[in-house]
Amino acid sequence: MVCSDDIPLSPAKGQNVVGIHFTWKRRHAEVMEVLPYIEEVVGKYNAKPHFGKTFIMSGKKLHELFG
Repeated sequence: MVCSDDIPLSPAKGQNVVGIHFTWKRRHAEVMEVLPYIEEVVGKYNAKPHFGKTFIMSGKKLHELFG
């Protein structure tokens, strides 16, 4: 759980959020393979990516979420 903050472009701006972390290993190819499925599932909840992490969300979707 990440507590709400007021940092611009923060996924937690104005709301408490849950972070999902699933590997600390250098397995880039495997991560990239499953990202579309993960983003599809969490996208149903208007999930916002952390800009310091790997994601494949389109620029259009980022604009919808962050304005």
